Amino acid sequence: KLARQDPWMLTTEELMALLRALTDDILAEHPSLARDISGRESELYGLLKAKRMAEQNFHKVRRAYEGPKQPKVKKDAGKDKATDSDSKREVNDAADGDEAGSDDENG
Repeated sequence: KLARQDPWMLTTEELMALLRALTDDILAEHPSLARDISGRESELYGLLKAKRMAEQNFHKVRRAYEGPKQPKVKKDAGKDKATDSDSKREVNDAADGDEAGSDDENG
């Protein structure tokens, strides 16, 4: 069927089978190509390993510089705003109380 029909009439599986057969034939006829491909595979593996190590080091340095990630904001933002304003009031009240006490000590 592969030899009788035009290539654009073949299915994907048939095209892949034809491509594999042609590739195997070429590699069998030219062993230098097979050695070159296997050498490139090992080189690619080494490069991927180096890339992975570089990315890990980059993320480690980035985390050290930026600090840990902040937790994501939940959808209950309205409730959080109310508690934030209450805590700000407490901090402001405490700061006002400290200033009043320090004026008495200086005066």
